[in-house]
Amino acid sequence: MPTAHRLLGITLILFVSTIALARDPVPLVDGHLDRPLRYLPDHGDFVIENGTANFNRPLYTAHTGMRVDAGDRPEFGFVFPTKGGVLRLGIVTPAGAKWLMAADHIVTRYRPGSMIYEIRDGLLGNGVLHITALPTQEYGGLVLRAQIEGAQDVELVWAYGGGTNESSRNRWDLQDSADLGGFWVWNPADCAGADLKISDASFTYTTKAGAMLCVAPAGSKNHFGRRSEVGFHFGSAEFAGEGSAGGGGASDDDK
Repeated sequence: MPTAHRLLGITLILFVSTIALARDPVPLVDGHLDRPLRYLPDHGDFVIENGTANFNRPLYTAHTGMRVDAGDRPEFGFVFPTKGGVLRLGIVTPAGAKWLMAADHIVTRYRPGSMIYEIRDGLLGNGVLHITALPTQEYGGLVLRAQIEGAQDVELVWAYGGGTNESSRNRWDLQDSADLGGFWVWNPADCAGADLKISDASFTYTTKAGAMLCVAPAGSKNHFGRRSEVGFHFGSAEFAGEGSAGGGGASDDDK
């Protein structure tokens, strides 16, 4: 009898499994999901057009606790592994100035280990700006490459600030926080106690979280303090806000 019971159990399991496999497959498309798919596969990349999520795509560096939180827009938060600073990119043209995170049209690609941004905006006319972000592997860092097509007299600008050294796991993990954007909001108070050393094409920004060395292409210029004449605002402060570093360089060619 024990043997007969075991055989009956196996028969029931196989019968139930057969019923489950006989159902028609359900495609993962709109109408069958609790929320729509935001990122679409494209030749090995994950692509989104005019996405709105910030700092939700970590880029991991060497085998350390450091990473760079990227997102649908070209703005980057540095984890040291505590809260480091925020790097923001912008453009200045004869028609005006704008942070790239506010550009009119952005196609974002996550290509394993890197982020690629294709940016169009009224300030660029018919031009296209390509930004590639790639984490370094020999040490903790990030390499950015900017390429402009079809536009002239475009200046790429950047600003870096913050670095509060905060550490709170439930605010860093996407499992606990659906959007890390609020955690990375930059405020002038975040720069309190920062030490900044600048040269024409590089700067070192040191806070309790660690030191950030930024090296820009030859011909670039760094600025400390305010650049209100270009009309930028970083958080609630003008570009670059007090206690932050910023710079710019021509982008007519690869940088």
